[in-house]
Amino acid sequence: MFTDYWVIAQLLAQVCTLVLLLYASTFGYKSLRYWVAESDTALQISLERENYLMGAVMQVSVWFQGIALLMFLQTVNMHLPPLVKGAMCATGTLGINAWGYPLLFTKSLAIFVYAIYLFINHLDNQEPNYPLTPHKYTWLFPALMLSIADLYMCLHYFGNIQPDLIATCCSVDFSAENKTIYGLGQASQVLPLMTIAWGSLAGVLFAGLVGKVWEKYSVAGLCIAVGYVGTCIYTLKYHFVKYIYGLPSHLCLFDIFWGKYYAIGYVLFGAYYALLLGMLGYVVLQRFESRLAYPPKVMKKNLRKMVFMGLLLSFILPALYAYCSGYNF
Repeated sequence: MFTDYWVIAQLLAQVCTLVLLLYASTFGYKSLRYWVAESDTALQISLERENYLMGAVMQVSVWFQGIALLMFLQTVNMHLPPLVKGAMCATGTLGINAWGYPLLFTKSLAIFVYAIYLFINHLDNQEPNYPLTPHKYTWLFPALMLSIADLYMCLHYFGNIQPDLIATCCSVDFSAENKTIYGLGQASQVLPLMTIAWGSLAGVLFAGLVGKVWEKYSVAGLCIAVGYVGTCIYTLKYHFVKYIYGLPSHLCLFDIFWGKYYAIGYVLFGAYYALLLGMLGYVVLQRFESRLAYPPKVMKKNLRKMVFMGLLLSFILPALYAYCSGYNF
């Protein structure tokens, strides 16, 4: 598969990210070792000048990682299925070997690690004495490790795809699931409970947002947001996709990214990301706000908008599909 142009683009994007992170991590190590905020030596002045460059490098890395995630989804969900026997969507292509789903999870997780650095960097650059430097550079090393793991798994995943091997896709997987706790949950007790939890957690998040509770209890808010997104994905997979597809038996999370369903999957998962990143921003803000001389009012306002829009879209859109579709499943 290494001669396929989609695969080549994936690997190039990941290599570019890794090169940028290696360069940034080299500076991060130097900054962790030699940074002295009160000093006016040539080395300190040089570090302060490069500080802005590292912020730009990480922003480019985030763009690369975000684009690589979208390209990977496009590759496994639309480009590879016609090339792999038995695969109709990403369910089949990701499951064709042991590296598919771990690679998807690694790419998804890396966005949050980069975001932590960017949040801290934004706060740090608002202050004249850089109070959060060099502490923010500790997050470069987890980001670097995730990038290395990403490239390693990319090579193994694409290198071990055998087009002649018949993949098991949605129909096989879902018939097998009926014998598992997930299949039982869909048919009986778990789905109604998860639906109630979905609505309840949305209400708690909204109430905390209106009352500005999450600015003070940010860790609790993030935990609730993670639980809410988990219930969102579960109810989307086992309930709401039926109304999106108009089929009671087709429970696939990947087809919702297709154009014929108006690519609603990008909107929904974008909302999940916005919600989680906003709540993560609250955690970072609460952790470091005491070190700042100026209150970050603009950042609080932007985080509030991000969380609100993520919560609104992630709750209203599936509910509208179920209410307006006209189906009674």
